[in-house]
Amino acid sequence: MLIRPVCLCGYRPEYRCCRKQRANGQRLPGLPNMSGLVEKRPHSATRLRLRYTGRPEEGTLADRIPEAGVVALSAVAWTAVAYVVLALTVSPAAQAVFYAAGFVALTGTAAILLELYHARAATSVPRPRAASLLGTGMRFAVTVEFALWLQSLRILTAAYLVLLIAGFLALEYVIQQVRDQGNRHDV
Repeated sequence: MLIRPVCLCGYRPEYRCCRKQRANGQRLPGLPNMSGLVEKRPHSATRLRLRYTGRPEEGTLADRIPEAGVVALSAVAWTAVAYVVLALTVSPAAQAVFYAAGFVALTGTAAILLELYHARAATSVPRPRAASLLGTGMRFAVTVEFALWLQSLRILTAAYLVLLIAGFLALEYVIQQVRDQGNRHDV
């Protein structure tokens, strides 16, 4: 079970509304007593009250099944891409299978690599899983597949490639800012 930190007064810990009262062990007047929500108190959260969020802990089977599905689908998709490139003749159907399998393969691989990056960097707690990073992988796959399509038409230039990369990075930045803003307002 994942435990989420909440300020002793019931608000988010990043707010400074009650740090002085919290340091003195006081509670702000008019706020409900949250003592029934305390599950456990690890040493890293000495000033924070912890609340159960209903999500599984890291490493549980329920958390690993979607991750295994992403890995399996990525492997199948890469196998299909290899089969299309090595065994099939060039045709519109083979091209459609190539782009569809490539999309799935790039999406899953990007999600897995991002999960490994977040696990290594420990940038957020709880760290995102591969299944929740599929959106970023899809945006990456669309960008790469659009570049491949432009290259197949022989119109991909260095300038277009720089614009595609800049567009992808700008979109990811905007989505991350919106996600962070939403996390600040969630209780």
